Amino acid sequence: MKKHCAFLRPLRGSPAWPHVVHVFALLAFAGGARAANELIFLSGFEDCAPAFADADGDGWGDELRGTDNCTRPASYVVAFGDCNDGEQTVHPGAPDAPDASFGDANCDGIDGDVVRAAFVAPGGVDGPACSIDAPCATVAHALARVAADSARDHVYVQAGQYAGHVDLVASEAVFGGYDASWMRADRDAPGHASIIQGGVRANGIVASDGNAPMLENLVVLGPDGAGAEASSIAVRISASSGVVLARL
Repeated sequence: MKKHCAFLRPLRGSPAWPHVVHVFALLAFAGGARAANELIFLSGFEDCAPAFADADGDGWGDELRGTDNCTRPASYVVAFGDCNDGEQTVHPGAPDAPDASFGDANCDGIDGDVVRAAFVAPGGVDGPACSIDAPCATVAHALARVAADSARDHVYVQAGQYAGHVDLVASEAVFGGYDASWMRADRDAPGHASIIQGGVRANGIVASDGNAPMLENLVVLGPDGAGAEASSIAVRISASSGVVLARL
């Protein structure tokens, strides 16, 4: 007879348990076959909240270092999900605008904030969502979706080449450098070049609500000139203020 025991633990990103639940399964095998009457569950409940080590003191613990002891050790907390317990500014809910560090400050899996962004990818479709799971196909469409949604003000662009010009909108920012897994690096790194082919225009827009219209970590190419010796302008800013261009 072979016996197996299992202890269920919370996973990264799962809701915190209100109680500690121990579930032990005793499995009996006979000749390699397993029947319904060979599975016995023994359950016990302790009315104790689990606690997790919080080494950096930010109020969020590391679920990989937890305890179900009813006497909570010092520096252990109930909240968990900290993806870097050695850095106090990194924890769920922390501010996380994409920047040159390319780090995930709010532990949602990307450099940036999933809930405040529309997403663009070469294989996307210009639909109503433009979410990380259902990205849109063009930067222009993503900007339009963000303009219609007060909860979003960012556009995150996956590596690839996107044809057509883009008109910036006040208080909306476009960030590039995301690879096929939405990991972010410098635009010059292999697999991270987000290219806008057709130019970008900012006409008559002004930064508002403390948020600047921004282009960051992108490659912008101007459209083909209209004829021989005709100008091709990649970024045109006119009658505007507060526009930020970074790492273009």
